[in-house]
Amino acid sequence: MSEKVQKNPHYSTKEAMDIFKDWTTPLYKKNCINWSGVTTDKKTPYIEVFSEMILEDLEKCFCGIERITRSSTYIQDHDGNTSDDKSEDSAEKIIAKTLYGKYIEGLGSIIDYEVPLKNLNNDKAGKIDLLAFDKASNTLSFIELKNENSTETLLRCICEIETYFRTIDTGKLKIDIRESKKIKELVPEIENTDPETIKIQKVVLIYEGSKPAKPLQEQDKYKNLFRLINELEIKIFCMESGAHKGQSTIAKKVEC
Repeated sequence: MSEKVQKNPHYSTKEAMDIFKDWTTPLYKKNCINWSGVTTDKKTPYIEVFSEMILEDLEKCFCGIERITRSSTYIQDHDGNTSDDKSEDSAEKIIAKTLYGKYIEGLGSIIDYEVPLKNLNNDKAGKIDLLAFDKASNTLSFIELKNENSTETLLRCICEIETYFRTIDTGKLKIDIRESKKIKELVPEIENTDPETIKIQKVVLIYEGSKPAKPLQEQDKYKNLFRLINELEIKIFCMESGAHKGQSTIAKKVEC
């Protein structure tokens, strides 16, 4: 059965499972993990069905992800300037620029955005939306950011950040961060930090009331999804509407 982009699909549990089993498409790019609604027979949310399938064989679901090491630095010449934003720029990109240099409790200082994963132009890899460094816990956060009007599911968000985490060469990234003049200006303490001691944290940063935040209010209904989040050790943070515009940004860590 072919997979189609549908806002309100109508499939039984078995039909949905058969569609998900198409292993030719990377997990986070599968259209079905972005489905809203429930199965026609058991009335189970589609993302619950798919979360359970991922839990049954995590490595199979994330197999084939190539670790890419950039020959050039991961850290780009970004300054957070939004004056040159174009109309076609994504909402996430504009928000990421606005957050650059700000401090978020639990995540630390936002030290870069749109971090490229490709080494060669034909590499199949995206970009990490935000990097944050918390000097108190010596933790580097890889952050997948979604805007207030995002149409994506929380399942897609966690699959995306997990894919990026498995793609990036974390060892080289840590060295690039310590050697970056721009980042040392934001977080001077990082110059004397041993890259090998830096911990990594995977994070999804979303807005309260958005589509990806919906399961947070009904965790009993999405037990498999939150089991998956815990299994992958991904942290979920929520911001209030417009929170990114303040001098410092308040985001709440969600207990899963």
